[in-house]
Amino acid sequence: MTMNIKTTVCPEVRTTRAKIVGFHDCTLYIAPDKKNVESDNNAVEIYSVHSLVPKSWKLVSRINVREIAILEFTLSPDGEFIYSLFIGLLKDEDIPTINMIKISTTDGEVSIYSLNPESGDNFEQVFIQQVGIQCGKEGVYMFDRTLAMGRIPFWEIVLDDTNHQFTIHPNPIPAHSAEYQCNRFPLMLNPDNREVVKVSDSDMLLIFDGAENEWNPYYPDEENQFDISSVPSRGIQETYGRNGQRFGAIDTKMTFFGTDDNCMLKVSEKGMHYFYSFEIDREKRSYRLVKRAEIPQLRDSLSYRLASAGKRIALISRQTVVFILTQPTTLKELAFWGVQQQLAQKSPTGCWSGGITENELKNMCQIKYNMPLI
Repeated sequence: MTMNIKTTVCPEVRTTRAKIVGFHDCTLYIAPDKKNVESDNNAVEIYSVHSLVPKSWKLVSRINVREIAILEFTLSPDGEFIYSLFIGLLKDEDIPTINMIKISTTDGEVSIYSLNPESGDNFEQVFIQQVGIQCGKEGVYMFDRTLAMGRIPFWEIVLDDTNHQFTIHPNPIPAHSAEYQCNRFPLMLNPDNREVVKVSDSDMLLIFDGAENEWNPYYPDEENQFDISSVPSRGIQETYGRNGQRFGAIDTKMTFFGTDDNCMLKVSEKGMHYFYSFEIDREKRSYRLVKRAEIPQLRDSLSYRLASAGKRIALISRQTVVFILTQPTTLKELAFWGVQQQLAQKSPTGCWSGGITENELKNMCQIKYNMPLI
């Protein structure tokens, strides 16, 4: 049986549609979406919650701004830093600026980097409404996330701690052969190597190898547990531009999400959500989808977002977050959650609130060492 924990979103985030910042280990980071709201009290706010502690919602960082036009987030693979692309009006400024923001998740320290004028011409080539940012182990990157066909614009973002400016360096991903028709958004698997996954209506995947600068077909291996060609998809709001074909949205019951080793596939059918891990073999150029969890489809929300930390998945709606464990639960996790169930409250809709934090539990049990309990 799949272990899942449903908790209520904190009031500060519940009033808007949340943006996913990142998910690392047991901690989910999300931010209220306050784009295009001009106010003297406006701010970029980031909140976190521990997946096994319903009462652990806390404010990680608050940056006072006047107006937000573009706000994108990414979390470093080690969970230590949050990076944000911010375009808008900072506090006490009258002219919109383009900035990268770096936030420490341990102490909330904030560093703001303005766009270096040397990258002004490069940034004029960026379709800011279509880009996302993603952090790899070696750097931070920006790419066009809506192109189904054609060349994918891609930039490396370099932060200069001396003058607190940033530059962008273009390194586009070339278009693949038109014989492969893809009608889903590209998935950035590993930005350090510009490794991108493209999905078509067949069971074949195209994966770009940045080291070889070429697209390669990947096919399911003998242990694959789901046929992706069984789920049709349809692009919505189709447009064509100088880089290729893009969609405003994709109508499909199948969604890839996460990055690298944390990549997952969600399939929604017959009133259920099914989750599969996505594993690739680069030498054999094959892939495997392995079923890890299933839960009934959410009845209290038609719109939600997904985040993956590999062992855990988060489904985030405006009112609730559901954490789903996709691997066997450890004895530590079972014991810790058992304590939470004794001290937390469960609503008639199955939402948990209250409970006890790690520090409170340590004090209660007189545990002196500083290592996390889970």
